[in-house]
Amino acid sequence: MTDYPKDVVDERGNVHVLKEMLGEGGQGIVFATTNPDIAVKLIAGGSEPASERRGTLLERLTHASGASLIKGDAARNELRTRLETVRTLPHPDDLHLAEPLAMLRGHVGYTMRLLRDMVPIRTLILPPENIAEEYLATGGLRRRLRLLAKAAEILGRLHSIPLVYADVSPNNVFISSSAEASEVWLIDADNLHFQSAPGPQVYTPGFGAPEIVAGRAPVSTLSDGYAFAVLAFYVLAQIHPFLGKLVEEGGWEESVDLEEQAYAGELPWVGDDEDDSNRSDKGIPREPVLTPRLTKLFQQTFGVGRQDAASRPSMLEWAEVLHQCADWTVACEGCGSTFYAPREKCPWCDSSPSAKLLYGKFYVWDPEFDAESYDAVLAGPPVWHPLAVCVLVLGGTYDAVLAGSPVWHLCMDRNKATDIARHAAEPSLLRDGDPPVMTVEVRHRSIRLTPHGDWVVYAYLPREGRTEVIDTAKELPLPLPDSEWLLHFGSPDQIHRVAYFTLIASD
Repeated sequence: MTDYPKDVVDERGNVHVLKEMLGEGGQGIVFATTNPDIAVKLIAGGSEPASERRGTLLERLTHASGASLIKGDAARNELRTRLETVRTLPHPDDLHLAEPLAMLRGHVGYTMRLLRDMVPIRTLILPPENIAEEYLATGGLRRRLRLLAKAAEILGRLHSIPLVYADVSPNNVFISSSAEASEVWLIDADNLHFQSAPGPQVYTPGFGAPEIVAGRAPVSTLSDGYAFAVLAFYVLAQIHPFLGKLVEEGGWEESVDLEEQAYAGELPWVGDDEDDSNRSDKGIPREPVLTPRLTKLFQQTFGVGRQDAASRPSMLEWAEVLHQCADWTVACEGCGSTFYAPREKCPWCDSSPSAKLLYGKFYVWDPEFDAESYDAVLAGPPVWHPLAVCVLVLGGTYDAVLAGSPVWHLCMDRNKATDIARHAAEPSLLRDGDPPVMTVEVRHRSIRLTPHGDWVVYAYLPREGRTEVIDTAKELPLPLPDSEWLLHFGSPDQIHRVAYFTLIASD
């Protein structure tokens, strides 16, 4: 194990005292410092070959591998050139990307800004002991889905420029340390480069795309997508997608490194729908944490996408589906875990969800065709995914919801307000954040609506034949059968989305 320096000095003369190691990526090691706003990355090299690695992938992600630190003027000059290039690359100022601040003296590395109370997302990859309890303690299913969706948005915004991040890993995606928060940042941005420009062939072992591991192609937005999919599966299912029974049990030929073959895309993944030789029942059971749409994206990436990079989903697809899945969860009153709403009971305990829902379907409103009749809106197929706001009550079923085959829900836990995020009110993924458009609170005899920012929402109550402007907090009657109402998320004379709400209850 390398003896790392106790402190380093940057090019401006600032001394940074190193504390614990935050993570090790494909090219360096990141340390916290005594300044909670600053982290230090030391460039490392000389990692041991795959055949000499020891410990599980989780252990190797958590502990330094013994890599030696690169020193010398040539290496520093190369890093300086790379950092100067990174500083000139175009990207939005509000992008959650911790850029390099200053080079180090005497070591190859740099300082970067680090948000307080942030930890690597690897903290959501848990040891196998008490995994269900720890899964809940670290935020459960909904938080994992939301964090991954936000990470996908950051990568998607980079890819749209198009910039390649290069080293997506559990140590380079940082998240809020509190299980109640869901902030996401990417650190370690020194490998950022244009898709069309040559970049360093860097990856974290276990997260490199097959074409990168084999040296067949340079890092790209497609290899970023592959690494993200590995990370997403690991965080949700608590198992690496290629470390199944074939790798664990080994083959008859001891000279063959099956783990290395798996990382190179030469073995099937644990959920392969054509080859079950590498299946595994370890980690979290897949059915409670993966929807059919999520499974399809993983299959696209780890099935045909192992060798055909162009068939992998884009980061926009990942962001959209992950947000859909997060909006499709409810919280269990018994254990506090979150799970997908269509289930008739919590998969983590014996409690049941409620069948009391404020349910809405989102459609596109075009004033040129729809101004004369609201029937046209209700008759047409929704072009954005249905949304449901629910209050948990013990007992009941979700049959009424399932009958409509909805593909988008937003579920509100009992006695809590729920935000309708911008991704439901307008096509806004990969833009500057996803702020709440409106807060919805289901009360005993009414619905309280509170708009946010500059949003002005129009409520149309067909039974009363009137339209009400929702520009401040207001209460509307419960949308019971025959007294449903609609919300227009935009001006009536412009194309916008409209949601048709109704209350579904089993009691």
